[in-house]
Amino acid sequence: ADWYKYHKKGYPPGQKQIITHLKIHWKTLDEALKLKKKEPRKILLNFYNYNKISCSLMRTQTFNQPKIAAYLNEKFYPVNIDVFSQDTLKIMGQTYINENKSYKYHQLPIAALGGKMTFPAFIILDENEKVLIKVQKYMTPENFEPLMKYYAGNFYETENFNNFMKHFKSSFKN
Repeated sequence: ADWYKYHKKGYPPGQKQIITHLKIHWKTLDEALKLKKKEPRKILLNFYNYNKISCSLMRTQTFNQPKIAAYLNEKFYPVNIDVFSQDTLKIMGQTYINENKSYKYHQLPIAALGGKMTFPAFIILDENEKVLIKVQKYMTPENFEPLMKYYAGNFYETENFNNFMKHFKSSFKN
């Protein structure tokens, strides 16, 4: 039901798709890694599959929601990676390319998602490029907010997510 509500908002019936103004400042992977050297932050790697409407909704309705976008811009380096990219991407001491096989997916999302190409998908990396979490499902802004704050605030170092949720206060009205 939540998914459908956001789908209708992004794709109103009988109207052309609404192009929303991007509030989130997406970086390239290279930019994020350079910036991280000067000012360490976690990295949100969003694996974007333009064939999936749910990926578009995550970008336009979840990540781009004003409160979410402002927080991501401040606490993370958000990186959008086209799963069909032809770019050479370097991260974690590895170089990834698109071999143009296995449905034309790039090696980085294949490696990061363990070959399970289910979208939407994103991972959060800590300041040392260690994977903190991998998520492969659609999330509404209300569901994504506690997750991003759990990792950005380093709560994962001292408590599990369920305990965190007991005292988490959403910035969205319920």
